[in-house]
Amino acid sequence: RAKDEYVLEGDSEEIRLEVNNLKAKIKDLGEVNTGSISEYERLLDKYCLDKDVLKENKKVLHGICGYLVVLDELNITDEDILNAIKYHVFGNDSMSVYEEIVYLSDFVEPNRTGDFYDNIRKYAYNDYKKAIAIATKELIDYLESLNESIHPNAYLTFESYKKYL
Repeated sequence: RAKDEYVLEGDSEEIRLEVNNLKAKIKDLGEVNTGSISEYERLLDKYCLDKDVLKENKKVLHGICGYLVVLDELNITDEDILNAIKYHVFGNDSMSVYEEIVYLSDFVEPNRTGDFYDNIRKYAYNDYKKAIAIATKELIDYLESLNESIHPNAYLTFESYKKYL
């Protein structure tokens, strides 16, 4: 139907390249739920927290603000649970065992595929603190190679866990 309603004018190869470039740019934006951003703004206001966190990479907002959703909607106040959610993306320099498990499980969950994740899984079963150090270092290196912003906690986590390498 769309093919019949919308006739493209111009060189079809040029249009195809333009569409592919646009698709790539959209994909680079990542999956951003704008409803979540407005929800995060509401929660940050409610709990009097700094809205600067919304400037972070949109792909990690769920980790930075997600614990507020659990606190607000589920009324869970257990610090271990809230911190595990809050720090599961970048960790922190003084994680509890519970936080370490959730942080590392985010790297080794079955839907993550590739050599990087396979390598982390190998260490996770034998020396989970070493796996945290390796995963964090690889995450930092990867984000730096893309010239992406890196949450300061990633550096703190690596500094705290590099002794396990």
